[in-house]
Amino acid sequence: MSQGAQGDFNTQISVIGSSYVTVTINGQNVIDLEPRAFPVPLPENPAEIDLLKAAYAQIPFVGREDLVQDFLDWCGSAAPVSCRTVIGRGGAGKTRFAYELYSRVTNLPNWKAYFLHFWKDSARGANLWKEVNSKNALLIADYASDSAAPLADLLRSLNRPAPKGHRIRVLLLARTGDWDQSWLASLRSERTNEDVDRIFHPRDPIDLQPPTPQQRYDIFRQTVARAAQVGSKTVPALPPPEKFAQPDVSERLSDPLTLMMAALITLESDAYSALSLNRTELAYKVAEKLVAGRMMGTVRNHKELFLHMAACATLTGGLSQDDALAVLEQESKETHLGEAQDPLIFLQKLQGWLPGEKSKTWLGTIQPDIVGEAFLLGPYLHGGEHAILRAASRNSGSTTNALVRIAQDFSLLPENSRLEPLQWLTKLVENGEADTGLGTLMELADALPKSSVVLRQLGLRIWSALSVRFRLLYEAADEPLREAVLPYLATALNNLVAMQSEAGQREAALATAQEAVELRRELAGRNRDAFLPDLAGSLNNLANIQSEVGQREAALATAQEAVEKYRELAGWNRDAFLPDLAMSLNNLANRQGAVGQREAALATAQEALELRRELAGRNRDAFLPALATSLSNLANAQSDVGRREAALATAQEAVEKYRELAGRTRDAFLPDLATSLNNLANRQSDMGQREEALATAEEAVEKCRELARWNRHAFLPDLAMSLNNLANMQSAVGQREAALATAQEAVEKYRELMKFHRDAFVQNFAKSCWTLADILHEVGKPAEGQSTYAQAIREVLPEVAKLPAVYVGLAVTLLRNYLERAQAAGLEPDTALITEAMQILGPYLQKEQE
Repeated sequence: MSQGAQGDFNTQISVIGSSYVTVTINGQNVIDLEPRAFPVPLPENPAEIDLLKAAYAQIPFVGREDLVQDFLDWCGSAAPVSCRTVIGRGGAGKTRFAYELYSRVTNLPNWKAYFLHFWKDSARGANLWKEVNSKNALLIADYASDSAAPLADLLRSLNRPAPKGHRIRVLLLARTGDWDQSWLASLRSERTNEDVDRIFHPRDPIDLQPPTPQQRYDIFRQTVARAAQVGSKTVPALPPPEKFAQPDVSERLSDPLTLMMAALITLESDAYSALSLNRTELAYKVAEKLVAGRMMGTVRNHKELFLHMAACATLTGGLSQDDALAVLEQESKETHLGEAQDPLIFLQKLQGWLPGEKSKTWLGTIQPDIVGEAFLLGPYLHGGEHAILRAASRNSGSTTNALVRIAQDFSLLPENSRLEPLQWLTKLVENGEADTGLGTLMELADALPKSSVVLRQLGLRIWSALSVRFRLLYEAADEPLREAVLPYLATALNNLVAMQSEAGQREAALATAQEAVELRRELAGRNRDAFLPDLAGSLNNLANIQSEVGQREAALATAQEAVEKYRELAGWNRDAFLPDLAMSLNNLANRQGAVGQREAALATAQEALELRRELAGRNRDAFLPALATSLSNLANAQSDVGRREAALATAQEAVEKYRELAGRTRDAFLPDLATSLNNLANRQSDMGQREEALATAEEAVEKCRELARWNRHAFLPDLAMSLNNLANMQSAVGQREAALATAQEAVEKYRELMKFHRDAFVQNFAKSCWTLADILHEVGKPAEGQSTYAQAIREVLPEVAKLPAVYVGLAVTLLRNYLERAQAAGLEPDTALITEAMQILGPYLQKEQE
């Protein structure tokens, strides 16, 4: 059955087979709402690799039943529209979880479920309230980060009043995501007051929790049995369940796909050998033995060209039949791998291995993602950088997203990391810098996540280039065009601020933030209603940067102005801007505390908390995270004015709130719980509750270790900080040997972080050395303590000239401690170090005295 309907924006809705919906605008396909059979029947002659694909669901759904039930409750909640984001690295089980939820929702009365597919980078004019042919619908967007622009259009349309009795739920799946600086941030539209993050419940992404040891064993065992059946092999002897509880196995095999890959390799070798491999090693093995090895048997001639074409299709997200023929002709010439006698038959054989998705692609990609990524890093893609550039010329968006995923999985490893993906991305950035247009750089900016320090460097380079490009365009344009370009320049500078700050380039970030504020003042002067929210946001950013560089008085004044702007906005539309006002008040409280205005900071933090209690009273689920944050902030303000008992009670309430949040969606709020536990430990220590403080700090470290196992690069700084905190707590109760080991680990973690980015972590490294040095003196190792102090001083001295407001005081304190400790221990200080320190610090100290 097919039917059409004309509506606003010349929108036509085609309903095919009574359930498949295609939305067209101005005659062009824009959105597919695709119902899928689940599970998909296996091919007639299945391969072992098919067992890894979520759509076939050959391995029973193990664990996460509580999370599925939570999502079913979310679907049944009263809100007309609600969104959620599930994040996790490749192989964490996002798609399998989504399929499980999809299958259960489709069996609910009066519900339909669809997978979203976008044909264009824009979905303006689409209105799903009119287009979904059901009172209740679940929409699932896999690889949501690849479709941020049309998603933003779609979600803003859902932010309108809903037809009575109708509900839509939207589930977004992505590797990473946050509301500060990623594809999620691009969904927001501050100037139109359509901040779609307000329809997310919870607001922050949910990170999938890894399976338990017993669940890991069940996944492994069931996959081995099914793979043996598919491959007509005998099930080998398997290790006992206890093996999967061992820390090394738990860390290596922490997600379902890794366990399933290990099961497949078990049949190629043995279980103990397979379980000794890590995730990336298993992906290489699967790509080599079960993909390339099997594919090569499909054709007699041009085997290398056959595998090269599989890599090309995987890079570009699949190919139509016509495109595949054209790519085959081009790649045959460029790689000199020969020419297929009958190109169509050659490609049909490849298509049997890589079937596309119905009308979207004819030739598909190697799945699962991590296996396809390992394949691309193998010897199968010929020409390296040149092949990448050709792929990007065909489909730059898909190629860029593929390279980002490869970098996330293979370039950020503690050992045996691969540099090629970063080199390939860098080449794309260079091409974008050389290109006179903006498209390539904008695609790269949208694709790069915030989650890793390595990829952040590329982000910094991209936003620097975009800022320069928009500035040149602005300066060269005539007046009407300048007015059109100015908002884009201001936004690029605002994004650049965050990148510079995260890269440790605080002085540069300060200059950029000041310029962003100036431009947004100009915009607000022209159209106050439209651009005042942007100005308020830029003022908040500037206040934070001013605080980071030690300009505390300036930061206070800027934060006060931001609050004034948000008070004005809340006067216009209290419901829309009350959350922003509460946020800016939190920021102001921190700035007041930094200049010693402790009573004022306390009053401001209390006002912020009152507003967030009001917001949570209206919508507890949406604003409970913000309430918990305000509680933590207020606890610090109370501590600063000596209200230690009140601070302890507030910190305890903050932990309770975060425990509740983590109990609902553990993966989303475990980081906040860990931070609040660290704060509570400090408040307990202030009250002399040393044993309680120690227990709380130990729990914080446990949580941070778990987070670092999920995403080492994202959470290693939190682990290092919590270890340093724990070392101080252990020392306070006399556990000096334990404190020594903990402090040494903290220093090692910060040393590792400094390898990635020195500027961002040298200050914390020096402070962790300070802690370690004091503990070394306490345990009777004064020479080692002095050596550690000297190391901290040597690391800090080069930073003094870069950022004196931050590093002069730290360097002076370290030097004073070094000299006092030397005198107490009867040790001779390093005169050369002292001379160097005084030469660097002397002018600053003299200026301060004057």
